[in-house]
Amino acid sequence: MKRLLVFVVFLSWSVSAWAGGAREQKAVASDRTQYLAAQGVIIPYQEIKIDEFIGALDYDYPDPDGELGVSIYTGHEQVSVRSQHETLLIGVQGKRRPFQDLLPLNLALVVDKSGSMREPDKLDWIKESLTILLDTVRDKDYVALVVFDEQARVLVPSVRIGDPETRERLRTEIEALSSEGGSNIAEGLKLGIREVVARFSPGYANRVLLLTDGWGRAEGVRKLLKEHRVRGIEVSVIGYGKNFDAHFAEELVDAGGGSSRFISDRERMQEVFAAELASSTVALVRDVEVKVSLKAATVMATGGADHRINDTRTALTYTVSTLHSGDYETMLLDVTFPPKKQTGRRTVALVETSFSDLQGVRQRLEPVEVALEFVETDNPVAGFSDARVLRAVTMLQYAQALQEISGTYAYSPQAYGPFFTAFQLRKQLTNTRLRLGENTFDDELAVLEQYMRILGRQIGLKDPIVEQIIADEEMAPPEKNRPLPEHLDNLFRELLLRLKEAPSGNLAVCGFSMPGSETPSLLDYVNEAGAMQLAKLAGSEFTVVERSRLDEVLREQELALSDLVEPGRAVRVGKILAADYLVTGTVIAMSESVVIFSRIINVETAVIESAAQVIIPRNEEVNSLL
Repeated sequence: MKRLLVFVVFLSWSVSAWAGGAREQKAVASDRTQYLAAQGVIIPYQEIKIDEFIGALDYDYPDPDGELGVSIYTGHEQVSVRSQHETLLIGVQGKRRPFQDLLPLNLALVVDKSGSMREPDKLDWIKESLTILLDTVRDKDYVALVVFDEQARVLVPSVRIGDPETRERLRTEIEALSSEGGSNIAEGLKLGIREVVARFSPGYANRVLLLTDGWGRAEGVRKLLKEHRVRGIEVSVIGYGKNFDAHFAEELVDAGGGSSRFISDRERMQEVFAAELASSTVALVRDVEVKVSLKAATVMATGGADHRINDTRTALTYTVSTLHSGDYETMLLDVTFPPKKQTGRRTVALVETSFSDLQGVRQRLEPVEVALEFVETDNPVAGFSDARVLRAVTMLQYAQALQEISGTYAYSPQAYGPFFTAFQLRKQLTNTRLRLGENTFDDELAVLEQYMRILGRQIGLKDPIVEQIIADEEMAPPEKNRPLPEHLDNLFRELLLRLKEAPSGNLAVCGFSMPGSETPSLLDYVNEAGAMQLAKLAGSEFTVVERSRLDEVLREQELALSDLVEPGRAVRVGKILAADYLVTGTVIAMSESVVIFSRIINVETAVIESAAQVIIPRNEEVNSLL
């Protein structure tokens, strides 16, 4: 029964919806998972918020022309007429502006210096964090420093950062902090709010930042936070330490309307207090609504933001209370189509977006239609071909698997099921990373490997055996009886449909390569099939770069086709060729199967737009070509 459950989690995420929430808690659960795993601890089930895992990744949404932009992506370009699930990803992106051009900050830093903060990675990390923040804030910003243990006090009243002496004064006070006594969080927040009120202006970003492990007295504070949230003062929580109370942070953010972060390492510290400071403090728009109307389709599951679904499950509306400068929100929607009588391209959804600017004026974006190609083939390609959808759903499945692992581990002495779940998901994440040619899931893979070591010891497996199991990365083919030509037809059809949806431009087709120096007949077979399919682009809006020119550039750069698997090198070559898009492909022979995938790389943005793949069993036909 355990194995059946794992299968459903991996291949049919639409079977169960996940809890959403309007609170902004970017990556808290994801960062906590990594931090605890490094210390040999499996994250508690109740801390795993799936929306936070989906929001932990940056999906490189296009920068909008106005304040807000919405992009829609589908998992595949082609779906079966005999009914099929499909995934839609909706990305809401706020305008990215230089930090220097944004509204002044009016911040109160409320620091927990109670006795519990002397533990590792707590007050010492807070000091480092605030040093980074002081290097980031501008001369026009206001900062106050409040501390609390059993009592709360203002060390530095709200002051404009206008000269080096002011920064140095704040640094000196921060460096002198030491841990002692109880923890009166409520009094600390009251003083912090008082300091923000003293400098309050509608033209400022007015916010309290609470830096804490979450342990202490906070009675009656929710009412206070709600009252000041209405007046335009929000409260955010930055968490530290192994025993950080994530539920406490969730409650405060619910009431205070701000954001929540967890500092898992110094790299994350740098992100939160420097690169992401604007996207967590400076509001851009409010009351965002994204309405999705489906045509001949039904909602199976959704998440990523608060939402409401109509009674027939054919329309739904997502809501985001506040979007900050340069920030983004990601919504995932799983739909199912009833059987169709005819093949061809059809519109399947209409997406309409509205929001309020900071002056309260309601704005609307142009509606966007979503279309798909309906074909006779069942499951034309293996896995998702859109790179953004692939990342998001992989992260969703990772979070669901963590729930399975943590829930079973906490309430059952049997560790075999969680071990198998971690093993299977690790193979899936390895395959995804291979297709994307990047290190997107390195942290998640490290967590799963650490979990396998923890669970392996509980089962009684010796460490060398666990490491040997970790090294197994082969995926099972989802369609075992489909002929090789049909697999390739489906792969290249998906690729062509993706290209037809892209803006016109110059296209460099690099062909397929294999790791190593061998060039078996299978590689020639795949390249010939690809050349025939891509020849259909002739006369279209794409100008195909001559292959001789590509070979010349590769010689000049001392590169081989196989080097173009790495996106950075591929983009470099694409720019030399003056190409807008680069099409690369890889064939990987494994013990029981062959993985063939192709990427479309946007040369200007370095974003992988598509990563379609097929997984082919090594039958007699395939083995004869290897």
